[in-house]
Amino acid sequence: MLHPSPNPVVNRWTGLGGSLALSALIDLNQPAQAHQVQTGGSVGATLHLEPNDTPRAQEDTLIWLALTERGGRVIPLEDCYCTLRIYQGNTMLAQPYLQPISAEGYQDIPSATFVFPAVGTYTLVLEGRPQNEAEFDPFELAYTVTVAAAAPVTPEPTTTTDWPTEPEIPATLTEPDATAPSALTVVLIIAAASGLMIWVLAKLRA
Repeated sequence: MLHPSPNPVVNRWTGLGGSLALSALIDLNQPAQAHQVQTGGSVGATLHLEPNDTPRAQEDTLIWLALTERGGRVIPLEDCYCTLRIYQGNTMLAQPYLQPISAEGYQDIPSATFVFPAVGTYTLVLEGRPQNEAEFDPFELAYTVTVAAAAPVTPEPTTTTDWPTEPEIPATLTEPDATAPSALTVVLIIAAASGLMIWVLAKLRA
């Protein structure tokens, strides 16, 4: 059982011969990215984390591993009884469920989605053995992963709506002056005065 360690896994692929065998595991047509490659026995595995091999804390990270036998044959997940364990220090955080995925020309390779809880260094340990009559050496590989801080959240601009303002209502309404004569009163006074003058003139003529 491999104990998680920040150092690369020591394996038998050493020297010039090992370097040539390792180079056969990597498709030269693949884009140049910061993938990590580890080997154990006759198996090599390329680790990739999305997005862009730069996982961030508190965000979904897609992890996939391209399993390849020495010579370049891809090992699909169905031919490998694989487990992936994620450690922080000596504490195992999770053993996520693996499911097949196709990426960068690799078909049906193991993958998992994980949320790293905090910024820091983690160790991913992939262990596998053949199944379904596949033939390759059992392996155990370890990868060191550095998790960055979560991307800052840009607040969305707030929009304000200028609602029409209602007309102000006077606090008090001015009541009509009770001492001021109304228009009807004025008319009646004028009519009475005219009638009185006509009566007086009639008396004087008589």
